[in-house]
Amino acid sequence: MPRAAIEHPLFEQLIAFRTTYPRHTISRNGLQWKYHISGKGKPALLLLPGGLGSGEAFFAHFMELAGRYTVIAPYYGRAEHMDELADGIIAIMEHEGIDTFHVLGQSFGGLVAQALLSKAPHRIDRIILSHTTTASPDPTAASSLKRIVRIRNLMRVIKMVPRSMLITVSRNKIQKHFRSMPPEETPFWQWYFGELIQNQSKQELLAIYRCMLNLDSNPVPPVSPAFDQSNMLIIDSHADASFSEEERNAVRTQFPEADFLRFKHAGHLSIITERKPYMKEIRKFLIS
Repeated sequence: MPRAAIEHPLFEQLIAFRTTYPRHTISRNGLQWKYHISGKGKPALLLLPGGLGSGEAFFAHFMELAGRYTVIAPYYGRAEHMDELADGIIAIMEHEGIDTFHVLGQSFGGLVAQALLSKAPHRIDRIILSHTTTASPDPTAASSLKRIVRIRNLMRVIKMVPRSMLITVSRNKIQKHFRSMPPEETPFWQWYFGELIQNQSKQELLAIYRCMLNLDSNPVPPVSPAFDQSNMLIIDSHADASFSEEERNAVRTQFPEADFLRFKHAGHLSIITERKPYMKEIRKFLIS
């Protein structure tokens, strides 16, 4: 572990998070659902992570928001369909006695958020789709066809290569997301995301990709027209290395009345690289 990561204030915050907010587990439809929760009695906020599938991934944001909200951060486990993910997360909320809640979905989590909105719009107060695309893709669109080929190729590679090689390649690949980060922040987040990559099993990673592939054959049904799109915020950036401009625009086309925020100089992970202004905008939107 790099000394610069250990000496960073976020390292102590990570240890405090793990001590204060241990993982909970419930079972639903033969799958285990793990999650962190910050307590009860406040407005609820669901934090949906990206493709690493870890509820711990945005621990700093969790702790920052826990003073005002009951924050819930789930893990995706081995669910292979968006419907399964939505059902599992709703089961968590029901288990905790939470009827309505806000949602922040980052990257893949934005797709999960759309599945929740489609399945249970009456339970969602305000929703933020951050650096994501539509969960109701046109399977004949060029972007969909490219994505299908890309994901199938990735899945083939994941199955073939040794796990140690997969971890090394994934760690190197994720570096591009930290280019806009202040230099003093980089060592910690590079180390930490390396840990998340190492902790995600091949089966869990393949399940994420199967969820995305299954969207093309079983897209998320359209959201009820009764949902007020002014309760939605879409966040993106010009330099997103995970989703093309066409893919990012697809979610704005789907929700034309939603509020929109673009970080001009950020990449895919503005939630981390631009954390202070990002969180300021999140708090402002949730209480507006």
